[in-house]
Amino acid sequence: MASRDSLEMRRLAAAQAVQVSRDDTPIAIRMRPLLSAGAVTSVTIISATSLVNITANGGTDTYAFATYTTIGSLVDAINSDGAFEAMVLDALRSDTTGSSALLPNSAITAGADANGVVCYNILVDTSVTDYMTTTLSLGRNFDSVKRGHRVTLKEIQYNVDISAAEANAVRVFVRTLGGSESQVYGIRSVDATLTTISWASGVGGITAPEGADVVVRVIDTTSITDNAANYVQVQGILE
Repeated sequence: MASRDSLEMRRLAAAQAVQVSRDDTPIAIRMRPLLSAGAVTSVTIISATSLVNITANGGTDTYAFATYTTIGSLVDAINSDGAFEAMVLDALRSDTTGSSALLPNSAITAGADANGVVCYNILVDTSVTDYMTTTLSLGRNFDSVKRGHRVTLKEIQYNVDISAAEANAVRVFVRTLGGSESQVYGIRSVDATLTTISWASGVGGITAPEGADVVVRVIDTTSITDNAANYVQVQGILE
């Protein structure tokens, strides 16, 4: 059990955080090449078909979406091969990899996370999947420490062009360090209207277990239409 001093220091070091997703910007999977892979030739999404990673030492690794049908199974397969490290971000492990759900339909340009680590981001096509997701996490960047820390969701704000209001369409999930995911909150959505959800006028919140992520999703069983005004934003505390 953590000591009183460590818990007090964690509270004093807590930071406010805001995370937002817009059309086609949720990061389903973030990957970084490992030293064992050597130089990276390419990381490519072939729409509705496969992910293909080509490295100097690892050769060509092809992950067919017909085999790795979920985000979780794809991430596990990438990590097992040892050329890349992959993690689930603005997605659920149970989400589909097929039906053109993942973007871009091309080679992925390498970028860097907030810690300066070179990485490759696989995105979600929100008008194909009909959900828009954003995650409050202490582990959005590589080399970050999640164990012994926790996040609290304080507010959700969204404006999403859905087909119509729908029960239980604004959802909150908790994803543990072990990867298990469970829904802890759900409420009726509102179509194309700026909507804010908080608890006890911002005093309350949803606190995840230590090391866990809080995943917020707006979903529609019919459609989400691309719209420049679309976004899902979460505000919370990282401690």
